[in-house]
Amino acid sequence: RRSKGGVQYGVGFACCMESFGTSSDAAFAGVELSRDGALSVCSSSVDMGQGAETALSVATVRSLGQAATGVVLGDMTLFEGLGISPSPPSTEPGHTPKWASSVSASMTAFFHVHAVEQACHVLYRHGLLPAARDLWGTELPGDVHWEGGLLVAKGKKPLSLKALATRAHRARHVVGARVHTFFQNRFATASYPDLPGSEVLPIDALAVARGTGGKGQAPVYAPETRTAVAYPGPEVARYRRTLYASIGHLLAVEVYRSGRVQVVDAVTVLDAGDVHHQESLEGQAEGGLAMGLGMALMEELPPAPASVDGSLNLNRYFVPRVTHVPPRRHLKLRRVELEPGQSILGEDEVTPREPRRKKGIAEAAMTTVAPAVGNAIAHATGLRLRRLPFNQESVRQALDSRKGP
Repeated sequence: RRSKGGVQYGVGFACCMESFGTSSDAAFAGVELSRDGALSVCSSSVDMGQGAETALSVATVRSLGQAATGVVLGDMTLFEGLGISPSPPSTEPGHTPKWASSVSASMTAFFHVHAVEQACHVLYRHGLLPAARDLWGTELPGDVHWEGGLLVAKGKKPLSLKALATRAHRARHVVGARVHTFFQNRFATASYPDLPGSEVLPIDALAVARGTGGKGQAPVYAPETRTAVAYPGPEVARYRRTLYASIGHLLAVEVYRSGRVQVVDAVTVLDAGDVHHQESLEGQAEGGLAMGLGMALMEELPPAPASVDGSLNLNRYFVPRVTHVPPRRHLKLRRVELEPGQSILGEDEVTPREPRRKKGIAEAAMTTVAPAVGNAIAHATGLRLRRLPFNQESVRQALDSRKGP
């Protein structure tokens, strides 16, 4: 019914799995609380446009009640105090199988957010909770939680992060934590017995800084002794990839007699796990769609000499403009989410505290656009085009060569 006159209408779908992690991935991260309550985060990640700075700044909210106002990325000198090395032998006290991984867009949400959250957990448990106990003058009740940026408990005065920070610095509680993580089908774990109530954490190295009693000196980081270090067994070395996210594109196109193809409706369906920052996710989905449409419909490198072709510019290499993307009211994003109480089939929890619902999407946001467009053109016209891009000239030639109506 949508096809009429010189316009044919069709719908196409395509989906794929994004694999991320190399089954041997390492990351550094840290969090620090200043005397006036300002939070800062550091990480071995680098922002290449994948939104690492935003994702890591909001990764502090769950444990510390608010987002970090400062983010330092890629400064590896900040982690020298952890005292670890990948050098053999593996029996050395500070040995780790891998010091750091290269940075890729799909690494941020899983590996680096996990590391930041673990550093926040240490700061919360060994810095903020002791400070709250001091300020409340009693043992901590069982319902301590964050509400509106304040640490609250029944019958207790709400505490601001600034008040907690001031007390933590004066009482020499933990005011900063830096961690190292290693992942190979699961995170390595270790215990740190010098911290009160030592627990097994999904990190394999930890350094903490304590307050200086209200003096002006900057906190100094010192490595914590680790025990019961548990790395994945040798059998997982054969696993190439163990982490996946899924995405699909459902696209509607109009194919004109001139050969022009216009995408008029688009639905992006993806399993992004737990979303750290909704606006970044939406931007990544819309940007991936636009990039995918460019690859599908117009972007083609013209033949040129082996040397640099100085005449190659946007007058010859066409990229999508806003007119090539469906209007916002025709762009839909559908997330795959777990129902309450639903388990993740085939996936164990990384630790009893940390379910595996962080996922990297990265280039998957554009990967299935081109095959979905190709399927939509085939649905509209009966023509199966097999070479990208499906530009106006190639589509018109295919239409001209078609026999019958």
